[in-house]
Amino acid sequence: MPSKIRLDPAALRRIRNERGLTRQDLADAIGQHITSIRRYELGNRQHPHPATVQAMACVLQCRPEDLLIRGGGPG
Repeated sequence: MPSKIRLDPAALRRIRNERGLTRQDLADAIGQHITSIRRYELGNRQHPHPATVQAMACVLQCRPEDLLIRGGGPG
């Protein structure tokens, strides 16, 4: 069974800020509530659905892998 993907909160926050987007901008663009984006950035939610990561990457104009923790251990 594949392990869960793990979001990198600092990378998400950094890339979002580099793109000049607010949490609300990102939330609106991917159809989620701002609270979800806040939780992702604070590390309170670390295992988003792959489609959510893909949507964030599309809006942020980066690769999905740029938003993930590399070389993680077991899911």
